[in-house]
Amino acid sequence: MLYHIRQKVMSLHGVYNVTDTADRLCFHVKQRAVSATNHTVLYDENDLELGTIHRKMVSLHGTHTIEMSNGEKAELREHRALELHDNYDVEGFGWTVAGNITGHEFAIQDAGGNEIARSQEAYLSIGDRMAVEVLDESQTAKVVAVLIAILEIQRDRKNAVAHDPQ
Repeated sequence: MLYHIRQKVMSLHGVYNVTDTADRLCFHVKQRAVSATNHTVLYDENDLELGTIHRKMVSLHGTHTIEMSNGEKAELREHRALELHDNYDVEGFGWTVAGNITGHEFAIQDAGGNEIARSQEAYLSIGDRMAVEVLDESQTAKVVAVLIAILEIQRDRKNAVAHDPQ
């Protein structure tokens, strides 16, 4: 199924809406206004909490913890050995995420190499906007949580470059 992740531009803190192709709200994401760890909560369309995402305070590379309401936990770890691609391990879910550093084009695979989802950045949009095709519907909430964590890592990366005194 195809979903769209859109960042609300006119919000004081990170708010994302996830809609289907008919533009129906399926999930929404809210970030605490003041949080050193970017504490973010994923909700379904009925405002039931599905999981939380937060940045690890001390980490060599971008690392976010994902805790789903059903008890599943994972750490999304960024690998930046080569600057040509964004690669992440999702330890706990047994997934890998490989992408293109120039955009939000990612493929999420399980431990067996089966593709679970793929995403692509929507160009010419205000704020973050991503199209996501979820191939394994049973994993949709986890896929959204992983992609939101990646958006947060990329946002942190852009902010670090913008605040670099060089």
